[in-house]
Amino acid sequence: MRIAQKRLFGTIGLGVALVVLVAIFVWWKNKPPGYLDPLIPPANTAGTILALKETESGHTLVAIQADGSMRSPDDPGNVTECAWDARGERAVFISNRGEAGTYQVFNWVPDRANEPYRISSGAPTSGLYVHPSGRYVLVVSRGDVVAFSYPGGIARRVMPPSVEPVIGAEQELGMPGTAPDYQDIAQAISDQWRVVKTSVDGESFEKGFVDRSGRYFAGILSTARGKALVLQNLEPQEPEQVPAAVPLAAETLDLAIHPTDPVVAVSLHRFQYPSLAAIPRENVNPDGTVKKPYENALFLISFESGAVPFFVSPDDSQRLARPSFSPDGAQLAFLLIEKEGEKYVNRGLFVAPAQEGGIQAARLVAEGNVQDPSWLPDGSGFLFVREGDIYQVNVDGTGLKRITKDGGPYSSPQRSPKR
Repeated sequence: MRIAQKRLFGTIGLGVALVVLVAIFVWWKNKPPGYLDPLIPPANTAGTILALKETESGHTLVAIQADGSMRSPDDPGNVTECAWDARGERAVFISNRGEAGTYQVFNWVPDRANEPYRISSGAPTSGLYVHPSGRYVLVVSRGDVVAFSYPGGIARRVMPPSVEPVIGAEQELGMPGTAPDYQDIAQAISDQWRVVKTSVDGESFEKGFVDRSGRYFAGILSTARGKALVLQNLEPQEPEQVPAAVPLAAETLDLAIHPTDPVVAVSLHRFQYPSLAAIPRENVNPDGTVKKPYENALFLISFESGAVPFFVSPDDSQRLARPSFSPDGAQLAFLLIEKEGEKYVNRGLFVAPAQEGGIQAARLVAEGNVQDPSWLPDGSGFLFVREGDIYQVNVDGTGLKRITKDGGPYSSPQRSPKR
């Protein structure tokens, strides 16, 4: 009797296992494009540093393992930008590898031998940003900001938004601008964008971001005079929310987006009015010159509550560059640049509370010519480049450690968020 029961239970268990395997196989064969393929075995990328290394022909991509060994993809081409995917298992990079020679987005697993997989297609791309959801990447293509589902490569224009019908896979993947009945909204935003872009002499986007919720867009737009900040509600509820806002412009802009909230940090060097119509009459001198409210600044701008000043300089003696939020969003890191005569001197990496007037509580993390700083995934410190090599330092300025010793020169170092 017991033997019969064991056989019965064994048969039932085998049947259940077969049903599960068949279901997985059917789903796998019919899964929507764009779903992430599982890595078997799981990626061993915890502690790995991704960076670019200069070569005679441009830049290559390197993955620096915890033991100091390095790995690069075969035939990477000239790599211009890189980032980790949201899980920290795969490298995402822009390169001209391949027969076409155009700059496209690729995906590569750094801990094993594998051929980089191309994500994007069509016109050359730049301005790489991996959305924190991990479901898509943003790039600039033909001057517009485009989302490619990750890693399937379904493309949809984000700014200005695509007016084509939304397909099921796009909606299921949570790509921006794919809410039901979005076509009318997209058309209204696109129509208004043409007017706004013309008013600021806009040319093309340099980079774009979408907040974690997918509702808000922020981007840097090249104009005939410099750079302009563009803010767009992608899901406007009222008519006045449809036109994009261009609240700030300058000779140069740096932009960072908060990891969880609809907030951006934007640093300005050499303030400009976004358009001639934006200049207050009282700021126009009799000789035609224009008074500026300030020269350099850094603002924290909430899509929901407005802007607050983090730092303001009336002249060009000081400016902040490369702002970046800590992983929890509570702190803001930046480089302090000071003018000495006709030269600009990098004073180092600083951290301060991400709040109004936060510059007053700034503290030095790493002194000197710090380049390309990036937060460690747990917020405990930074990676940065100095004199070509990669260094690591704690957020309080202690524990400075040199990671590479060959002089590179390296750029864009970033540690995998995988634990």
